[in-house]
Amino acid sequence: MTFEDAETRIAEWTSGPLDLSGLKLTTLPDSVAKLGGLTELNLRWNRLTAVPASILELKNLTDLVLSSNQLTMLSAGIAKLVNLKRLEVGFNQISTLPDSINQLHNLTSLYLNSNRLESLPTDLSGLTKLTRLQLDRNRFNQLPDSITQLLGLTHLFLGDNVLTDLPDHIASLTNLVGLYLQNNQLTALPDAIALLEKLTHLFLSGNYLHTLPANVTRLIILDFGDNQLQSFPSNVLASTNLKSLGLSDNQLTTVPDGIVDLANLTSLNLSDNQLTTVPDGIVDLATLTSLALRGNKLTELPDSISQLGHLKYLDLSDNQLTEIPGCITELSKLLSLRVACNLLTIVPPSIAKLTNLTDLNLGNNRLGWLPHEMSTISGLTMLGAPERNESGYLDLHGNELPDALMQAGRSSVSELWDYLRTNTPP
Repeated sequence: MTFEDAETRIAEWTSGPLDLSGLKLTTLPDSVAKLGGLTELNLRWNRLTAVPASILELKNLTDLVLSSNQLTMLSAGIAKLVNLKRLEVGFNQISTLPDSINQLHNLTSLYLNSNRLESLPTDLSGLTKLTRLQLDRNRFNQLPDSITQLLGLTHLFLGDNVLTDLPDHIASLTNLVGLYLQNNQLTALPDAIALLEKLTHLFLSGNYLHTLPANVTRLIILDFGDNQLQSFPSNVLASTNLKSLGLSDNQLTTVPDGIVDLANLTSLNLSDNQLTTVPDGIVDLATLTSLALRGNKLTELPDSISQLGHLKYLDLSDNQLTEIPGCITELSKLLSLRVACNLLTIVPPSIAKLTNLTDLNLGNNRLGWLPHEMSTISGLTMLGAPERNESGYLDLHGNELPDALMQAGRSSVSELWDYLRTNTPP
């Protein structure tokens, strides 16, 4: 794929988006300037070090993607693109922005993530239509004052910077729905954050926070993982609409009182704490579909978990379980069960009740055999560890299973089942 490929695509363009991504371009054919009707141009994954001047002649552009190039700056001429609605320049080496960016009055989405920005232009008041601003993975150590001029913002991404605090005037962003502050150096949040009445999505993982300000009560999603929480902020309990709660990697020794009162919760992550028990009251979370308890010190589960009839994802990896609790086998809608890195020596035949499973991780236990009844779980079609979130995998690595059994499984899971049916435990 070369410069010539780009020339060909430009020559053949008649309408719709123009995709010139991944062509290893260091410059752009001048002929692109003749495409006066072009509205969408994708130049992602090239080797451009500056915005080609020819692009700035495309006055009808509404979408311009320049992410994953080698840009060190945006030219002041970007302001010529007066109809631009979406500008993506993430994953470059940009350290400053031109003041003229304030003239892009139709801009609704601006992606500046994964650059080298430490500051923003002092006047952004002209970006009255901007709703989405991505500044994550830059070098901000404080919130630029000009951000608070963006009164139409609904989603502000500031994760993976070096912020140590937030100013009270963040409360001026009254339309903010999502605030993403993960992986910074925050030790506290201003009380003024409670004035953001439309805020429903708050991501705070990877900071040094101990609690939340009072009256933050309208949240739907709260990720408070990897902080220094030792007790649960009682004001969160007033968030009656809360559906997803992340409290992983804190210092919790018990499941905080009141969590079981969050009646609309569908996802609860308590992984990587120091829990030794799960309360019976968890049954009150009747709408729960995902429960993560990985990396604790659990030796058993309450029988009441069997009543979580909507549960689809259950992660119990890296605990101290010596058996798969019988209550789990009653969770008929379960799609994913992970019990790796425990102390399991047997798998109960009743696991065959989990006929909807498409992900079962039994790796790194002490299993010497498997019940042939598992063959009824038709969704397990491959042996091994899944890549990303692929389904259909049965993970058995790191156990004490016979070599012949594992060899059969490498051919196909159906042959593993056949082996179990026709052989007896050693």
